[in-house]
Amino acid sequence: MIKFKNLNFKNNKIQYNDRGKNKHIDFWKSRLTYIMAVVILICFMPVTSAKAAAGLSLYNYQTKQDFTYNGNQVVYTYNGKKIPSKVPGIIIDGTSMASVKEIFADSGIQMAYKLQGEDKLTLSYGKTVMAMTLGSKTVLVNGKTVTAPLAPVKVKFKAQNTSKILVPARFVAESFGFSYQWDGISTAGITGALGLNYNGSDINYTGTQGKVSIDGKTVKSGSIPVIIVDDTALLPGWSVFADSSIKAGFSYNKKTNEVILKKNGTVIKLTIGNKTAYVNGKASVLDTPPLYVTNLSSKEACVMVPGSFIAANLGYDYSWNSGTKTSQITTKSNSGKNNSGQNNNGQDNSGQNNSGQNNNGQNNNGQNNSGQNNNGQSNNGQNNSGKNNNGQNSNGQSNNGQNNNGQNNNGQNSNGDNNNGNQSGTDNTTLPDTDLFLWELLPQLSDGYMAASNAANTKEVSQDGGILSNIQSINLDQVLNGTSQKEVYTIKAAAPLSKTTINTEGNLLKLHINNSYVYAASNNLGGVLAGGYNAVSNTIENYSEISFQLINADTKYEAALSDDKCTLTLTLYPNYINSVAAGRKNGEEFVKITGLKVMPVTVTESTGSIVLQVPYSINGVGNNSSASSLDCIKAVNIANVNDYTTNITINKASGYSYRVEQDQNSYTILFTKGDTSGNGGNTQSALQFKLPQEVNYSDVTTEDRYRFDRNQIAILLPGDLTDFYNSNPVTFSSGVVQNVSVNYVNNQTEILIETSKLQGFRLAKTKSGVSVTLGDPREMYKNIVLLDPGHGSNRAGATRTLNGKKIMEKDLALAILYEKAQKYFNAPDSPIKVYYTRNGDETKYSDYYKELYDRAARAKSVGADLYVSLHMNSSTATSPKGTEIHYSSKNNKANASGLTSRKMAEMFLNNLTANLGTINRGVKDGGIIVVKENTVPAVLIELGFMSNKEELTLLNDPDFQDRAAKSIYDTLCQVFAAYPTGR
Repeated sequence: MIKFKNLNFKNNKIQYNDRGKNKHIDFWKSRLTYIMAVVILICFMPVTSAKAAAGLSLYNYQTKQDFTYNGNQVVYTYNGKKIPSKVPGIIIDGTSMASVKEIFADSGIQMAYKLQGEDKLTLSYGKTVMAMTLGSKTVLVNGKTVTAPLAPVKVKFKAQNTSKILVPARFVAESFGFSYQWDGISTAGITGALGLNYNGSDINYTGTQGKVSIDGKTVKSGSIPVIIVDDTALLPGWSVFADSSIKAGFSYNKKTNEVILKKNGTVIKLTIGNKTAYVNGKASVLDTPPLYVTNLSSKEACVMVPGSFIAANLGYDYSWNSGTKTSQITTKSNSGKNNSGQNNNGQDNSGQNNSGQNNNGQNNNGQNNSGQNNNGQSNNGQNNSGKNNNGQNSNGQSNNGQNNNGQNNNGQNSNGDNNNGNQSGTDNTTLPDTDLFLWELLPQLSDGYMAASNAANTKEVSQDGGILSNIQSINLDQVLNGTSQKEVYTIKAAAPLSKTTINTEGNLLKLHINNSYVYAASNNLGGVLAGGYNAVSNTIENYSEISFQLINADTKYEAALSDDKCTLTLTLYPNYINSVAAGRKNGEEFVKITGLKVMPVTVTESTGSIVLQVPYSINGVGNNSSASSLDCIKAVNIANVNDYTTNITINKASGYSYRVEQDQNSYTILFTKGDTSGNGGNTQSALQFKLPQEVNYSDVTTEDRYRFDRNQIAILLPGDLTDFYNSNPVTFSSGVVQNVSVNYVNNQTEILIETSKLQGFRLAKTKSGVSVTLGDPREMYKNIVLLDPGHGSNRAGATRTLNGKKIMEKDLALAILYEKAQKYFNAPDSPIKVYYTRNGDETKYSDYYKELYDRAARAKSVGADLYVSLHMNSSTATSPKGTEIHYSSKNNKANASGLTSRKMAEMFLNNLTANLGTINRGVKDGGIIVVKENTVPAVLIELGFMSNKEELTLLNDPDFQDRAAKSIYDTLCQVFAAYPTGR
């Protein structure tokens, strides 16, 4: 409430007491004065609250929608000072969105800011570069893909009549190494990044800034915090290990770059920038070398050492607390051990510890037994000198111990080896981790890589116009090569193009162009990333559809219109190999390839070498080779087969098995000493997985998801078992297995196996779960058939209307041969393995004839014994009806069992007409491509006439479809019974 001195209200009058004199003032006049005073007071109140008194009227350019923002309005500060801004920050889904130019570029932060086109944004500060795309959460930071909490967005603030690009403020600030603090009400505080110098370079450090505690007490370490380099916490060496309760000896020779730490007889020698360390003269390999680091702001400098390694070798426990960002060093527990004068076996050592040993747990009366075993009895203690007391007790028995961080517990050897009671026993130590090489993205390829990584997969271009545009040409302007690093297609029209929407269906990239006409055509332009295109027009609704057949379904793309809007440019981007690394980790030698996205690697194994081939990808690291002194990997070579195919050859020693790990953008092959059977070419027991107690082996089902664009096998289990398989991972040991993923889909757990080539598979119950055997289909299955549901995609086949519903031949063929027939062919007692040319509306090629030739050739590629294609007939007349079977005398040679295409056609005709009651129209010999160009006995079934209403009704009836599917299955069983394959 606001109070005014000397003002009182009475009888609608204001009485103003001035030195005891009453002056009556008209109430309404005084009220006006009161209101004006309040207004003035409000106007001069400071605006610090983040809460808006009224909503902001905004327009989102990405969604093309107006909206009112009623949430908190954010003020930003830099190093404690408010950043001037014409517009406030807003909070969306808990994320503060700030004007990128005002808060990060034009402020004291002074990031370099560049806007390319309408939606490409680049920020740079120090040596950090961030590339963003409006509407996309995918962000590149120094070439590495990360995900932002929200996508950057362009927003118009209507009251200010200004448009700003808003970015997630915390994400941007912390990515560049700035600290970001939110007060929970109104203000976000940004403080400067950590400028460091090490390895001869000034670094804008953007990683974790941690601290150190020793036995729970925080260590003061000056202006240089704990930093994380290559996943290793580096700690200030002097302040943490010498000038602390640890009190280790510490020295640094700036001329030789040698660092020495000493404590209790342990001597650790390090060299700045060198991964080799020596502990009491024994070499070890560090994950990250020590660094000499200077804080560019305070000018303080110190030696930073790998905390875990130093702490462990000085006899301390070490852990990293990710929540508090703290390196925690603790004194090791003394429970049950004799450490420095403590009583073992409950007896008194007279307050003295004889070289850390318990001499029979008896009172030594203050004498030092120099590590000797008194009275021939076991020391049952720790050997803190790092020496084994001859490894024997008085009875000559083995101590059979193991290493406990340099301590000799119960006669154990302090050098870390289990000598089984003898100091010179067999060495079973795990070899240290080491890096052989790391080849990274070449600088000259970074622009192309960033363009590919930042491609937004355009969904819509332009707006509708009123002019019908005639599309004149579709051209390949730029084919993918090592120089262009992209593939460019252009669609040119005589008049400005209207709105184009773009979407993908499997491997098809479909462009739907309004108010346009294009001549129907199918053509292969000779591209690498797209196999060809198909163009059709709808003259009733005035639109065109141009479909490009992508080589890979996840190909990234962008579309844009020319200034005159008469040319639409479609740019396709390849994958990139952006790093190749090799080394040894956790006892396994490895070669790891990292790409922009999933890589379809093909593995070829021969004596002494393995070749990993990566297609449709730019070799971003260049041609390289490296010899190796590792035990298995002897050399690695990477070389281009052509501009978009790369071979990585690994020369290896014999006697090593390998396995493969693959995730969204990396492929790792790991080698382990041992029997090589079951790996590479021999795929027996190629994969194993456990079953939880509640799942029986009989609950496990499978689906073969082989398609022209992928080789996949799905193993299905009831319920959500993802947590179980996170704890009990699926293991595989075959080079043909490229990736294994576990997902929860449609109320069941799906173990999806991806292989480099088509594989037959067989499951077997084991003591611990299930094993999966892989192999060539003809080695795995007795009888194999390729089933071809006719047509597909933009080839609908015959089309008719029934009861007002449009019926297409392609849908009927798929319903019968795939949807209905699956239950028969996939039954446990089925003697037939089937593959399909399609299981949806997809086709491999947009060119109709190329697709037909490919379907015929596919029988050989899957190892099929027979080929059956299903179609529906049609005529210009409505009276023809019945079933006919086609074969080709050009493909009628008897197979090994004596079966010909004609014999199989006759068996199908007789069975189908008898079982379905359709008219027998005979066996036809003709030039149909899928039967004529085949390599196995092949028939094409024309089941009935869609032009005949009676038969169209039957063909569309689910019960008839099921009977037809069963008859096809039964006939194939009869064929194999009469003409066995002999396998």
